[in-house]
Amino acid sequence: MDKPFYLEFLETLSARYQLPDPSRTKLWAMQTGFKGQKDFEAVVQEVLPHGWRILHDLNFDHSIGKIQIDALLVSPHGIYHFEVKNLVAECEYRDGEFYNLAKGYKYQHYFAQMKRQNELLMPILESLGVDVPLVSRLVFINEEDTVVFHENMQDHYLKRWQIKPFLRRGAQQQARSTHYRPLNVDQVTLALIDKSVAEFAQDTYEEQVFVQDARRGIICPHCQASIKSSEINRFAIECSRCGGYEAKERAILRTICEIGLLHYDQALNSTMACEFIGVEGLERSARRKLLGFFKRSDQHKLKNYINPAASIDKAFPRVRFKHD
Repeated sequence: MDKPFYLEFLETLSARYQLPDPSRTKLWAMQTGFKGQKDFEAVVQEVLPHGWRILHDLNFDHSIGKIQIDALLVSPHGIYHFEVKNLVAECEYRDGEFYNLAKGYKYQHYFAQMKRQNELLMPILESLGVDVPLVSRLVFINEEDTVVFHENMQDHYLKRWQIKPFLRRGAQQQARSTHYRPLNVDQVTLALIDKSVAEFAQDTYEEQVFVQDARRGIICPHCQASIKSSEINRFAIECSRCGGYEAKERAILRTICEIGLLHYDQALNSTMACEFIGVEGLERSARRKLLGFFKRSDQHKLKNYINPAASIDKAFPRVRFKHD
């Protein structure tokens, strides 16, 4: 599961600039939410029935509205829609609302949000010829059981330890089902992926104004300390602050990807990369990374490269270097 672009952008900027409190809170919330989705995926994978498929972070731009779906399970006799909440603080559900117990404020109306997503998802599935039940559940993934319900909403949510029994029961019920013609799971999965659009990213983010003051250079991926030229040898960088080790070639490519994230609305070029890295003697290696890993844009004379606006892990997930 890939991190959303905005989360990667904020993490990259945060490592190089002291974000104001509202942005730090936003970053923490996004990291917490992403961790919750990763935890949900891990639980589901342990009991995912043979032949079922799981899809994450789908975005649909339908004529009746835009929706982002945390997870869909495609099975022969049903589609399961899950919205995952990783609520860290103690909260309760009463009088149709979620409340933070410590601070008293209301959370979003998660059940209304899920219902709205269900309503928008139905015509999308119908347009793909899917004629099986759509089952939606809110998932509270935090293992500490932070949510207390004062109303019976059990048919609308799952807590972490209820996920596996729920999927096992669903598989057993489907094995006995004769009401619906079985789906071609792989065909529907591919159709949903094809129907999904790119992340609903904004043209600009308020934190973009801090990029100009962000710290430049190669930073340690472990402790975010600035790497000095004396810490770079022929094959690797070794951080004197934390002892972290990284192949030099990976560090250069990782930093170029970070440049692309910070300047996500611009093309990449060797001048930008060399000036940002700022270490004498690495210019040639930076140019080789651009030439070897990034596609040229249409502006050949300017030697611009297409900016993937993604971290090295997302842009080049399978790249390996000799001295990794």
